[in-house]
Amino acid sequence: MEKKNPYVKNADEMSMEEMANEIGHLSGVRAYIKSVGNIPGQPHSEKYLYFIRCHDAVKIGVSNCPWQRRNELQTGAPGKLVLMSQVAKSGHRENECHKQLAHLRLYGEWFQLTEEVYDLIKELKAEE
Repeated sequence: MEKKNPYVKNADEMSMEEMANEIGHLSGVRAYIKSVGNIPGQPHSEKYLYFIRCHDAVKIGVSNCPWQRRNELQTGAPGKLVLMSQVAKSGHRENECHKQLAHLRLYGEWFQLTEEVYDLIKELKAEE
């Protein structure tokens, strides 16, 4: 016989009040997780520099939570987004990367994905 965890209840074992409390708790947790992706006033030097790929393009940006940022961008993307790399405490290097790859710029923070981008990622990761 399977041992039952006393702290876990199925929905059919909960009262309406217990379900409402559980939903409220989960909403609070989701709101907290979402807020972590954007901490106002946090310097770029404390944030991640990320590289998110879509087909043969790569977005170079800054976030506290690159996985969440990928999920946010996925909604309007024309294909599957892949978080290629994230470099801790390197957000302040975003403009430097954009300038270095300016000749590959497609639009905004999106660049053509080439060996040069892979080399840049390797260089940044080696300095991490």
